[in-house]
Amino acid sequence: MSHASREPRTELQSTGFEPAVAYATTYADSVWQVQRMQVEALIAWQNSMAAVAQELWDEWVCHFAGGAPIDA
Repeated sequence: MSHASREPRTELQSTGFEPAVAYATTYADSVWQVQRMQVEALIAWQNSMAAVAQELWDEWVCHFAGGAPIDA
């Protein structure tokens, strides 16, 4: 029967890069959060512009097409 020559590690050894890794992780998280906020702002802007366009279309239909718009 053979025995392992080393004990299995239960803790990670300190490499000295923990502060750099923590900084990089925090920076990446903040970049992702900013990008998510930008996408949410873009989607909100597009939704508001779509609502304005729909309202203008409904007004045009009521005025020039002779009827009330059909809401889906």
